[in-house]
Amino acid sequence: MIQLHEVYDANKKGTLVIGLPRSGTHHLASIIKNFLEQNGILTSDHKELLLSDQDFSQAMANDFKNIDMKYKTNEYSVFSSPQLIVPVVLGEYLKNNFHIVRIIRKNVLAHVMSLAIFNVLREHNKNNESIVNSVVVQDSFREIFKNNIPYTLPVDRLFAFISNWNTANNYNIAQKIFYYEDIENFFSDAGKSRIPYSPEEFFKNYNEIKSAFIKAGLMNG
Repeated sequence: MIQLHEVYDANKKGTLVIGLPRSGTHHLASIIKNFLEQNGILTSDHKELLLSDQDFSQAMANDFKNIDMKYKTNEYSVFSSPQLIVPVVLGEYLKNNFHIVRIIRKNVLAHVMSLAIFNVLREHNKNNESIVNSVVVQDSFREIFKNNIPYTLPVDRLFAFISNWNTANNYNIAQKIFYYEDIENFFSDAGKSRIPYSPEEFFKNYNEIKSAFIKAGLMNG
């Protein structure tokens, strides 16, 4: 059960949900926005906080004026950011201006499977924004993966996932951590990916992935 003090601070501009891609940042932001409004707190439309190259350059020079204007609002806002660079570069600025919550998936094998599927779908549907910017579309999944399961996760993507996971932990600036599995029941049916495979069934190199995660400390043996 979500408590108001966990997701709201009247002295801040808004609440920011951070997490790695495919961890549920957008869905948790929607849940928080609805929860705040049910408690009489008006919020502006949910926005995604992402850094452009210009934002990044200015932030590296400790210049936050443009970023401040970009996300200025008269109402309390709920933001989400699945972009790892955001908490790394803007850590102190974000802590001073936002109430920050983080979402993590306990099941890292399910997380990396979701990310792998999303990346492949995105590569096959570069001109289809409805697929690129939404949860997995089941028909597209069947079409693209019909001859590719079990799927081999490229080694570079496996170690990129581990590196990003460790970086996110090293730059954890959240006041509260939520776990995807604990709030999954709050997701709408439209917000759930229906993949009819377990990670063990989906990945051809499942044992390699699991061993790498255990060695890196992402999961227990």
